[in-house]
Amino acid sequence: MATLIPNHPPAEISTPSERVVAEALCSQLPKDVRVFHSYPWLRQERDLDKPWQGEVIREGEADFVIVDPRYGFMVIEVKGGHMFYNPSAQRWDRQGATHSVKDPFAQAGDNLRALEKILMERSFPGGPAQMPFVRARAVVFPDCDYQGTLPPGPWWWRARHRAMPSSFPGTGISECQNGIPPAPEPGHKGAPRARRAG
Repeated sequence: MATLIPNHPPAEISTPSERVVAEALCSQLPKDVRVFHSYPWLRQERDLDKPWQGEVIREGEADFVIVDPRYGFMVIEVKGGHMFYNPSAQRWDRQGATHSVKDPFAQAGDNLRALEKILMERSFPGGPAQMPFVRARAVVFPDCDYQGTLPPGPWWWRARHRAMPSSFPGTGISECQNGIPPAPEPGHKGAPRARRAG
C-alpha cells in the first residue's frame, strides 16, 4: 500500500473525485511509492507579458504527484463529473457546469514542466538530459467513461507512447496499477530518452 502525503486516510479527502483516485492509488501501488495529494509549488520566473517587472513568483498545485523511487514521478490531474471535449470550440466542458473548465491535459503538462524546472534549478543544472528518471503526466476522469474526441495533444502523445495511456476512464480506476507500466530499464530499446515532457 502506497503512502499518502499529507499523512491522513484517503477517506478524509473532501473532494469526492480526488478521494476515489487517492483510494485507488494508495491501495494498489507498492508500499515504497509516495502519493502527494494537492501538491503545491512555487517558482520564480519572468513574466513574458510584463518583462519590465522582472521575475515574479508563480504558484500552482498538482492534484497528485506519484513518486516511485524505482522509476520517477507522474503528475496526475483529476477531473470529476461528466467531462467532454468540444472540438469545434476547442475547449473542455463539464455537464451542468456553470463556469469554464480548464484543459486538464494542459494543467497536467504545466504542473509537470514546473516541477521539472524546480528540480533542474535545485539539482540538475544541465537540464532534462541529466535527470536519470522518468517524468510523466496523466489525466483521470473518475466519474465517467470518457468517450468522444480528445484534443490534439493527447492523440500526439498516445501515438508516440502507446504503452502508457494519458487518461484513465472511471471504470478503469480500480485497475490503475495496470495502466501505469514500469519504465523499461535504461539502455533497453523501449527506454525513453531524457526529454522535456509535457
